[in-house]
Amino acid sequence: MIKKSGGVGRKPKQPKDKATKDEQSMSEYAASQISEGAVIDFVFYDDFDLDGSKEAVIGITRFTPFPPDSAVLLVQKKSGKMEHKWLSTVDKSTAQDLYGIYDNAVAADTDGDGKLEIVISQVMGHEHDISVFLFDWTDEGVQLAWHSKASFYHGSMEVNDINRDGIAEIVIESGTLAGSEIIEMQGACYHVRKGSVYKWNGQEYAESSIQVRMPYESYNTAVDFIRSLWLRQYERAYDMVVMPGFLGLAGLDDSSLPAFKTYISRKVRPVLLRNLSRGKLHPSEPYDTCCRFTGSEDCFTVELVRVENVMKVYALEITKKSI
Repeated sequence: MIKKSGGVGRKPKQPKDKATKDEQSMSEYAASQISEGAVIDFVFYDDFDLDGSKEAVIGITRFTPFPPDSAVLLVQKKSGKMEHKWLSTVDKSTAQDLYGIYDNAVAADTDGDGKLEIVISQVMGHEHDISVFLFDWTDEGVQLAWHSKASFYHGSMEVNDINRDGIAEIVIESGTLAGSEIIEMQGACYHVRKGSVYKWNGQEYAESSIQVRMPYESYNTAVDFIRSLWLRQYERAYDMVVMPGFLGLAGLDDSSLPAFKTYISRKVRPVLLRNLSRGKLHPSEPYDTCCRFTGSEDCFTVELVRVENVMKVYALEITKKSI
Protein backbone atom coordinates (compact mmCIF):
# COMPACT_ATOMS: atom_id res chain seq x y z
CA MET A 1 0.00 0.00 0.00
CA ILE A 2 2.97 2.32 0.61
CA LYS A 3 4.18 4.29 -2.38
CA LYS A 4 7.93 3.91 -2.38
CA SER A 5 8.45 6.66 -4.92
CA GLY A 6 11.06 9.35 -4.52
CA GLY A 7 8.46 11.97 -5.30
CA VAL A 8 5.82 12.82 -7.89
CA GLY A 9 7.26 12.00 -11.27
CA ARG A 10 10.44 10.55 -9.80
CA LYS A 11 11.76 7.03 -9.65
CA PRO A 12 12.89 5.64 -6.32
CA LYS A 13 16.42 6.66 -5.54
CA GLN A 14 18.74 4.22 -3.86
CA PRO A 15 21.78 5.17 -1.81
CA LYS A 16 24.90 5.23 -3.97
CA ASP A 17 27.41 6.24 -1.31
CA LYS A 18 29.84 3.46 -0.46
CA ALA A 19 31.32 3.52 2.98
CA THR A 20 35.01 2.86 3.52
CA LYS A 21 36.17 0.15 5.86
CA ASP A 22 36.68 2.76 8.58
CA GLU A 23 33.29 4.44 8.48
CA GLN A 24 29.78 3.21 9.10
CA SER A 25 27.45 3.25 6.10
CA MET A 26 24.13 5.06 6.27
CA SER A 27 22.23 1.78 6.07
CA GLU A 28 24.26 0.32 8.94
CA TYR A 29 23.74 3.42 11.04
CA ALA A 30 20.00 3.45 10.36
CA ALA A 31 19.71 -0.24 11.21
CA SER A 32 21.47 0.38 14.53
CA GLN A 33 18.71 2.83 15.53
CA ILE A 34 15.77 0.59 14.66
CA SER A 35 14.49 -1.82 17.29
CA GLU A 36 14.33 -5.54 16.61
CA GLY A 37 11.03 -6.68 15.11
CA ALA A 38 10.21 -3.31 13.58
CA VAL A 39 8.89 -3.20 10.00
CA ILE A 40 10.28 -0.79 7.41
CA ASP A 41 7.26 0.80 5.69
CA PHE A 42 8.99 3.24 3.34
CA VAL A 43 12.42 4.66 2.53
CA PHE A 44 13.13 7.97 0.76
CA TYR A 45 16.66 9.11 -0.12
CA ASP A 46 17.06 12.61 -1.53
CA ASP A 47 18.55 16.05 -0.90
CA PHE A 48 15.44 17.31 0.86
CA ASP A 49 16.96 20.53 2.25
CA LEU A 50 19.01 21.31 -0.90
CA ASP A 51 22.30 21.47 1.01
CA GLY A 52 24.12 19.20 -1.44
CA SER A 53 23.90 16.09 0.76
CA LYS A 54 21.19 13.45 0.66
CA GLU A 55 19.05 12.55 3.66
CA ALA A 56 17.23 9.30 4.36
CA VAL A 57 13.65 9.39 5.63
CA ILE A 58 12.48 6.00 6.89
CA GLY A 59 8.99 5.01 8.02
CA ILE A 60 8.87 2.37 10.72
CA THR A 61 6.09 0.43 12.41
CA ARG A 62 7.18 -0.86 15.81
CA PHE A 63 5.23 -3.84 17.06
CA THR A 64 6.48 -3.54 20.64
CA PRO A 65 5.04 -2.33 22.84
CA PHE A 66 1.55 -3.34 21.70
CA PRO A 67 -0.46 -1.82 20.05
CA PRO A 68 1.63 -1.00 16.97
CA ASP A 69 2.83 2.57 16.77
CA SER A 70 4.63 4.34 13.96
CA ALA A 71 7.71 6.51 13.77
CA VAL A 72 9.69 8.41 11.17
CA LEU A 73 13.49 8.28 11.29
CA LEU A 74 15.63 10.96 9.62
CA VAL A 75 19.26 9.94 9.00
CA GLN A 76 21.81 12.39 7.60
CA LYS A 77 25.53 12.97 7.45
CA LYS A 78 26.77 16.23 9.00
CA SER A 79 30.43 17.24 9.08
CA GLY A 80 31.39 13.72 8.09
CA LYS A 81 29.45 12.14 10.94
CA MET A 82 26.17 10.22 10.88
CA GLU A 83 23.34 11.56 12.99
CA HIS A 84 19.63 10.94 13.28
CA LYS A 85 16.38 12.46 14.48
CA TRP A 86 13.00 10.93 15.24
CA LEU A 87 10.16 12.92 13.65
CA SER A 88 7.07 13.16 15.81
CA THR A 89 3.40 13.38 14.79
CA VAL A 90 2.54 15.02 18.12
CA ASP A 91 0.38 18.11 17.76
CA LYS A 92 2.08 20.40 20.26
CA SER A 93 -1.01 22.59 20.56
CA THR A 94 -3.08 19.67 21.85
CA ALA A 95 -0.30 17.30 22.96
CA GLN A 96 -2.16 14.62 21.03
CA ASP A 97 -0.11 11.75 19.63
CA LEU A 98 -1.93 9.48 17.21
CA TYR A 99 -0.95 5.83 17.05
CA GLY A 100 -1.39 3.62 14.03
CA ILE A 101 0.45 2.16 11.08
CA TYR A 102 1.51 3.84 7.85
CA ASP A 103 -0.87 3.45 4.93
CA ASN A 104 0.88 5.63 2.34
CA ALA A 105 3.85 7.98 1.99
CA VAL A 106 4.89 10.32 -0.82
CA ALA A 107 7.78 12.75 -1.32
CA ALA A 108 6.67 15.75 -3.39
CA ASP A 109 6.90 19.53 -3.62
CA THR A 110 3.54 20.66 -2.26
CA ASP A 111 4.33 24.34 -1.59
CA GLY A 112 6.35 25.37 -4.64
CA ASP A 113 9.62 26.03 -2.82
CA GLY A 114 11.58 23.49 -4.87
CA LYS A 115 12.05 21.18 -1.88
CA LEU A 116 10.39 17.84 -1.34
CA GLU A 117 8.01 17.51 1.57
CA ILE A 118 7.12 14.14 3.08
CA VAL A 119 3.35 13.48 3.15
CA ILE A 120 2.24 10.49 5.21
CA SER A 121 -1.14 8.90 5.87
CA GLN A 122 -1.50 6.92 9.07
CA VAL A 123 -4.31 4.40 9.44
CA MET A 124 -6.06 3.43 12.67
CA GLY A 125 -8.80 0.96 13.51
CA HIS A 126 -10.89 -1.52 11.57
CA GLU A 127 -12.74 1.26 9.75
CA HIS A 128 -9.51 2.40 8.09
CA ASP A 129 -9.59 5.92 9.53
CA ILE A 130 -6.61 7.84 8.19
CA SER A 131 -4.90 11.00 9.39
CA VAL A 132 -2.47 12.88 7.15
CA PHE A 133 0.81 14.53 8.20
CA LEU A 134 3.28 16.69 6.27
CA PHE A 135 6.93 17.20 7.22
CA ASP A 136 8.79 20.19 5.74
CA TRP A 137 12.38 21.42 5.74
CA THR A 138 12.88 24.95 7.11
CA ASP A 139 15.80 27.03 8.40
CA GLU A 140 15.19 25.41 11.79
CA GLY A 141 15.38 21.92 10.29
CA VAL A 142 12.72 19.34 9.49
CA GLN A 143 9.43 19.58 11.38
CA LEU A 144 5.77 18.68 11.26
CA ALA A 145 4.35 21.56 9.19
CA TRP A 146 0.73 20.45 8.64
CA HIS A 147 -1.69 17.72 9.60
CA SER A 148 -5.33 17.03 8.88
CA LYS A 149 -7.67 18.40 11.52
CA ALA A 150 -9.71 15.22 11.56
CA SER A 151 -9.38 11.60 10.51
CA PHE A 152 -11.04 10.30 7.34
CA TYR A 153 -13.42 7.36 7.56
CA HIS A 154 -12.43 4.55 5.16
CA GLY A 155 -9.91 7.04 3.80
CA SER A 156 -7.24 6.95 1.11
CA MET A 157 -4.58 9.53 0.22
CA GLU A 158 -2.47 10.38 -2.81
CA VAL A 159 -0.32 13.34 -3.83
CA ASN A 160 -0.43 14.54 -7.44
CA ASP A 161 -0.08 17.74 -9.45
CA ILE A 162 -3.67 17.57 -10.60
CA ASN A 163 -3.84 21.00 -12.25
CA ARG A 164 -0.37 20.83 -13.84
CA ASP A 165 0.99 24.01 -12.23
CA GLY A 166 4.15 22.39 -10.85
CA ILE A 167 2.85 22.19 -7.27
CA ALA A 168 1.46 18.90 -6.01
CA GLU A 169 -1.86 18.71 -4.18
CA ILE A 170 -2.85 16.37 -1.36
CA VAL A 171 -5.95 14.44 -2.45
CA ILE A 172 -8.02 12.50 0.08
CA GLU A 173 -11.07 10.34 -0.54
CA SER A 174 -13.19 9.08 2.34
CA GLY A 175 -16.45 7.30 3.07
CA THR A 176 -19.63 9.00 4.20
CA LEU A 177 -22.89 7.79 5.72
CA ALA A 178 -24.88 9.18 2.80
CA GLY A 179 -27.51 6.67 1.73
CA SER A 180 -27.54 4.91 5.09
CA GLU A 181 -31.35 4.84 4.97
CA ILE A 182 -31.28 2.20 2.26
CA ILE A 183 -27.71 0.83 2.02
CA GLU A 184 -26.07 -1.54 4.48
CA MET A 185 -22.77 0.03 5.58
CA GLN A 186 -21.41 -2.34 8.17
CA GLY A 187 -18.10 -4.15 7.89
CA ALA A 188 -16.58 -4.23 4.44
CA CYS A 189 -19.66 -2.91 2.62
CA TYR A 190 -19.09 -0.13 0.12
CA HIS A 191 -19.69 3.46 1.14
CA VAL A 192 -20.61 6.60 -0.73
CA ARG A 193 -17.38 8.57 -0.97
CA LYS A 194 -16.39 12.22 -1.08
CA GLY A 195 -13.18 13.82 -2.29
CA SER A 196 -11.14 16.64 -0.74
CA VAL A 197 -8.07 18.38 -2.09
CA TYR A 198 -5.60 20.36 0.01
CA LYS A 199 -3.57 22.93 -1.93
CA TRP A 200 -0.97 25.44 -0.75
CA ASN A 201 -2.20 29.01 -1.31
CA GLY A 202 0.90 30.77 -0.04
CA GLN A 203 -0.19 30.74 3.58
CA GLU A 204 -1.87 27.42 4.29
CA TYR A 205 -3.10 24.17 2.78
CA ALA A 206 -6.63 25.23 1.87
CA GLU A 207 -9.32 22.59 1.47
CA SER A 208 -11.75 22.30 -1.44
CA SER A 209 -13.96 19.58 -2.87
CA ILE A 210 -12.99 17.34 -5.76
CA GLN A 211 -14.87 14.70 -7.73
CA VAL A 212 -14.16 11.17 -6.53
CA ARG A 213 -12.59 8.81 -9.05
CA MET A 214 -14.28 6.00 -10.88
CA PRO A 215 -15.96 3.70 -10.02
CA TYR A 216 -17.10 5.60 -6.92
CA GLU A 217 -18.45 8.45 -8.98
CA SER A 218 -20.82 5.90 -10.50
CA TYR A 219 -21.50 4.30 -7.11
CA ASN A 220 -22.33 7.66 -5.50
CA THR A 221 -24.77 8.37 -8.32
CA ALA A 222 -26.39 4.95 -8.06
CA VAL A 223 -26.95 5.21 -4.30
CA ASP A 224 -28.27 8.77 -4.62
CA PHE A 225 -30.67 7.65 -7.34
CA ILE A 226 -32.17 4.71 -5.39
CA ARG A 227 -32.34 6.86 -2.25
CA SER A 228 -34.22 9.58 -4.17
CA LEU A 229 -36.73 7.03 -5.43
CA TRP A 230 -37.29 5.70 -1.92
CA LEU A 231 -37.78 9.19 -0.47
CA ARG A 232 -40.12 10.18 -3.32
CA GLN A 233 -37.73 12.89 -4.49
CA TYR A 234 -38.98 12.43 -8.03
CA GLU A 235 -37.66 15.65 -9.54
CA ARG A 236 -34.17 14.93 -8.24
CA ALA A 237 -34.27 11.38 -9.60
CA TYR A 238 -35.72 12.56 -12.91
CA ASP A 239 -32.78 14.93 -13.40
CA MET A 240 -30.40 11.98 -12.95
CA VAL A 241 -31.78 9.75 -15.75
CA VAL A 242 -31.32 9.64 -19.51
CA MET A 243 -34.64 10.17 -21.26
CA PRO A 244 -36.46 8.69 -23.08
CA GLY A 245 -34.29 5.59 -22.78
CA PHE A 246 -34.88 5.03 -19.07
CA LEU A 247 -38.59 4.35 -19.71
CA GLY A 248 -37.86 2.07 -22.67
CA LEU A 249 -40.20 2.20 -25.65
CA ALA A 250 -42.89 3.88 -23.54
CA GLY A 251 -40.59 6.88 -23.25
CA LEU A 252 -40.98 7.51 -26.97
CA ASP A 253 -44.61 8.45 -26.32
CA ASP A 254 -44.18 10.32 -23.04
CA SER A 255 -40.91 11.03 -21.22
CA SER A 256 -42.25 13.78 -18.95
CA LEU A 257 -41.78 14.01 -15.19
CA PRO A 258 -45.39 12.80 -14.53
CA ALA A 259 -44.76 9.75 -16.73
CA PHE A 260 -41.52 9.03 -14.85
CA LYS A 261 -43.27 9.44 -11.50
CA THR A 262 -46.05 7.05 -12.53
CA TYR A 263 -43.55 4.43 -13.67
CA ILE A 264 -41.55 4.61 -10.43
CA SER A 265 -44.69 4.54 -8.25
CA ARG A 266 -46.09 1.47 -9.98
CA LYS A 267 -43.00 -0.54 -10.94
CA VAL A 268 -40.15 0.38 -8.60
CA ARG A 269 -41.26 1.62 -5.19
CA PRO A 270 -43.43 -1.43 -4.40
CA VAL A 271 -40.39 -3.66 -4.99
CA LEU A 272 -38.20 -1.37 -2.89
CA LEU A 273 -40.76 -1.55 -0.10
CA ARG A 274 -40.85 -5.33 -0.28
CA ASN A 275 -37.08 -5.48 0.23
CA LEU A 276 -36.41 -2.55 2.57
CA SER A 277 -39.14 -3.65 4.95
CA ARG A 278 -36.96 -6.68 5.67
CA GLY A 279 -33.56 -4.98 5.80
CA LYS A 280 -31.23 -2.70 3.91
CA LEU A 281 -29.73 -3.34 0.49
CA HIS A 282 -26.24 -4.86 0.25
CA PRO A 283 -23.97 -3.34 -2.41
CA SER A 284 -21.71 -5.44 -4.62
CA GLU A 285 -18.36 -4.30 -6.00
CA PRO A 286 -19.04 -1.14 -8.01
CA TYR A 287 -18.05 -0.73 -11.65
CA ASP A 288 -17.83 2.35 -13.85
CA THR A 289 -20.97 1.49 -15.84
CA CYS A 290 -23.10 -0.47 -13.39
CA CYS A 291 -23.69 -0.90 -9.67
CA ARG A 292 -25.64 -3.76 -8.11
CA PHE A 293 -27.55 -3.88 -4.82
CA THR A 294 -29.06 -7.01 -3.32
CA GLY A 295 -32.16 -7.00 -1.13
CA SER A 296 -33.95 -9.77 0.75
CA GLU A 297 -35.87 -10.84 -2.38
CA ASP A 298 -34.65 -8.85 -5.38
CA CYS A 299 -31.51 -7.42 -7.00
CA PHE A 300 -31.32 -3.84 -8.26
CA THR A 301 -28.77 -3.06 -10.99
CA VAL A 302 -28.25 0.62 -11.82
CA GLU A 303 -26.69 1.09 -15.26
CA LEU A 304 -24.86 4.33 -15.89
CA VAL A 305 -23.34 6.38 -18.67
CA ARG A 306 -21.43 9.68 -18.79
CA VAL A 307 -23.30 12.46 -20.57
CA GLU A 308 -21.51 15.80 -21.03
CA ASN A 309 -19.09 14.82 -18.24
CA VAL A 310 -21.93 14.03 -15.81
CA MET A 311 -22.83 10.54 -14.64
CA LYS A 312 -26.41 9.66 -15.61
CA VAL A 313 -28.66 6.63 -15.02
CA TYR A 314 -29.92 5.07 -18.23
CA ALA A 315 -31.53 1.93 -16.78
CA LEU A 316 -32.66 0.28 -13.55
CA GLU A 317 -32.93 -3.47 -13.85
CA ILE A 318 -34.81 -5.41 -11.14
CA THR A 319 -34.46 -9.18 -10.99
CA LYS A 320 -35.46 -11.83 -8.50
CA LYS A 321 -32.71 -12.80 -6.12
CA SER A 322 -31.20 -16.18 -6.94
CA ILE A 323 -31.17 -18.69 -4.12
